[in-house]
Amino acid sequence: MLAAAGAVAAGKRPCFCRHKIFGRGKILGLMPPNKVQVSFAGFGIKVILADYLQLED
Repeated sequence: MLAAAGAVAAGKRPCFCRHKIFGRGKILGLMPPNKVQVSFAGFGIKVILADYLQLED
C-alpha cells in the first residue's frame, strides 16, 4: 500500500483507495511512517493509517 502511495507522492500516477466509512478516495501523499493523506468526495482531505485503506486499481 505505501509503495503505491509513494508513487503518487513522486507524481507518477494517481492512485485510489477505499475506506470502510469514507468510501473511495484519491491518495494525495504519504505522511511517514504509516499515514496516508487521502481526499474523499463529500468528506474532504483526511489523514488515515495505511492499515485502514485498501488500494484500488
